[in-house]
Amino acid sequence: MNAEQLQTHWALVLASAAGLLLLVLAARHFMRTSARGQLRRTRKVLKRERGRLRKATAVADKAERRTTHLRQHVDRVKPRVLQESSEALADAKALAKIAGDRMLVAENHLRRVILEEFPPTQHEKLRSRYLPEARRDRKPFTF
Repeated sequence: MNAEQLQTHWALVLASAAGLLLLVLAARHFMRTSARGQLRRTRKVLKRERGRLRKATAVADKAERRTTHLRQHVDRVKPRVLQESSEALADAKALAKIAGDRMLVAENHLRRVILEEFPPTQHEKLRSRYLPEARRDRKPFTF
């Protein structure tokens, strides 16, 4: 393509560029609203919420260990430090509960996408793949 052809067909070049942009946007919209696209997005949200829960639980466990350690040495610890530790533990537990609730919401959203967007023959397979039930302890009963 030379400069003369570009001068004579500038409108076609601009229209084709705009058409290509619209085609890409339409393909992206179709991919996001398709069943697989929705499943992919909700799985991503669930993974993020599970990570947040894991981190919040780790922070709560650390705060609980610190509080337990300080209470063991109550005679050497300032009351203010012990009070702050107890408050930090309460905050960490509250944040862990919120993170757990958000994860439950994400799991329910994923269940809803599976039930509404996929045929019934695939429901059980998708649920078992993406929503594994809590691992049960398979050990026999012991004291």
